[in-house]
Amino acid sequence: NSRIMFALFVATLGCALSVGGSPPATQPRVVVLTLDMMVHQVSAEYIIRGIHEANASQAEAILLQLDTPGGLSNSMRAIVQAILDSKIPVITYVAPSGGSAASAGLFILLAGDAAAMAPSTTTGAAHPVIIFGADIGKTMETKIENDAAAYIRSLADKRGRNSKLAEEGVRQSRSFTEKEALEGNLIDVIAPSPQELLVKLDGKMVKRVNDTGADGIELNF
Repeated sequence: NSRIMFALFVATLGCALSVGGSPPATQPRVVVLTLDMMVHQVSAEYIIRGIHEANASQAEAILLQLDTPGGLSNSMRAIVQAILDSKIPVITYVAPSGGSAASAGLFILLAGDAAAMAPSTTTGAAHPVIIFGADIGKTMETKIENDAAAYIRSLADKRGRNSKLAEEGVRQSRSFTEKEALEGNLIDVIAPSPQELLVKLDGKMVKRVNDTGADGIELNF
């Protein structure tokens, strides 16, 4: 089980995804990817491959559902880069209720064109942790923390989100409930299910990372 689930038509996720009540065959395709394990080389490869295949199939959007305790920085950065390089919008979504996008998961959440959380979920606690508790010295620890802080500020700025609050998730290991994340402009919407999430995002304007247009593009589901 690669843990990548493909929803090629709205009917795959249920008729509730239909916003306008049109027949499923007329609805755009949304590819759903699920990251519900640690972020490491294998899980990153699954997600990156899923993003590439969704782009190749000319899907309308990707919904990346997150429930992860975090993981390796280099694997996280590879996933983030695939999201930023995607030619189609990527919606990041912390779910189901009770789930979290901790540590590396916060970076992935903020990288999405649109970011969302389900009720009773959390994100944050993204301070870098040295594997196996190795003593690398105070100077190197500071360099790693500063690099992580700069990276998350850059991601937040790219998406028009709260870079100061995002940085606190790194430097102070702050965690946020879904309500705190929404009020703090770390995410765009709270939704209890993928179906309701797409309904809430329908018609939302998002600015792609490499988009030079003033208005960005409109999400249509």
